[in-house]
Amino acid sequence: MGGLAKSILSEFDLDFTRNLVLILKEAVAQKSLEIICKKVVSEDTFLVNNDKSYKIINAVGARPHMRNRELIHEKFKNNNFKFLNSLSKHASIAGDVKFGEDVHVLPGAVINAGTNIGDGTVISSGSILEHDCNIGQHIHIAPGAVLCGEVEIGHGSYIGPGAVIGRGVTLGCNVIIGANSTVLSHVPATEKIYGVYYDKV
Repeated sequence: MGGLAKSILSEFDLDFTRNLVLILKEAVAQKSLEIICKKVVSEDTFLVNNDKSYKIINAVGARPHMRNRELIHEKFKNNNFKFLNSLSKHASIAGDVKFGEDVHVLPGAVINAGTNIGDGTVISSGSILEHDCNIGQHIHIAPGAVLCGEVEIGHGSYIGPGAVIGRGVTLGCNVIIGANSTVLSHVPATEKIYGVYYDKV
């Protein structure tokens, strides 16, 4: 079982997980997971059954699997299924933060006031999202990343571990920011930024 699935399951009590269907790209580690979950299935198997009474969590891992997560999300949404969010009780989340569906916030994350987070996004342990950030859909913010407020991130982007995104910076869609990079200006779509500093001014 991958790290994201383990983190999600650790946040729920046993009574809840016994009624949970965990969706994986492949039904890996099925025997061990079915001890604590009602069912572990691949997405195709579950869609054939078409039973919308189950609670569903998308447990496919984040980078490098974000595209797989997104495809599963789209497939189920197109069949009128709803995804649960997993918001760690060990995260600090301001009361006015708005979430889409299929969002995972892991332990130790901090999300401050006025922030919006889109569908399918993963906010990893120890990451900090300061006030008024707008996080698009299917984004992975890796452990220890810091968004310094009023940051906008486009669809499908990845923020590496320990990266710092300066206040008011906009990242386009499908941007990759490498580990420990510092980004102080806007980044256009599909750019890959690696290093300790980035500034086009």
